[in-house]
Amino acid sequence: DHQFRFGDRTFLSGSYSESQGLHSECGGDDGNYFEKIQDGVVFKIGKAKLKITICSENIMQVNYTLADTFSTKKSLILEDKRWPETKFLISEKNHIAVIATKKMKATVNTETGQVSFFDANGNLLLREKKDGKTITPINYEGFKTNEISDRFESSPAEALYGLGQH
Repeated sequence: DHQFRFGDRTFLSGSYSESQGLHSECGGDDGNYFEKIQDGVVFKIGKAKLKITICSENIMQVNYTLADTFSTKKSLILEDKRWPETKFLISEKNHIAVIATKKMKATVNTETGQVSFFDANGNLLLREKKDGKTITPINYEGFKTNEISDRFESSPAEALYGLGQH
């Protein structure tokens, strides 16, 4: 599980229990589709599922799995917190789904699963690299597990501290 903080926006990735009740579903001829759920959107992209949970007007959580369902295990890193119900809108055009709150929006390419985040004015905050996320099954000391990677594009003006760069 990971938490990424950019300015006053926090992006979370990790376990979050499955929401109740499907409200709508949209799909294409390629077998990919998305469903609006009570607190976000679930995307089926190839063999994977991607979920964006709306935690608040400026916090969205991203989950990605190759399993049939998302993990419901309690996170060892993230605080178990009940988020207030937050209004959001979803639209889709030309294989790009847009999930928007009053303070931010996320876009998801419904063919590739590539995710990007923008502020309310449309300024890019964070973009996942094309084919940036991978889940590779491995065997580690006799245990079947996964090697997980996700890569993001960063602005040349962005400084990452704590990695020995500055």
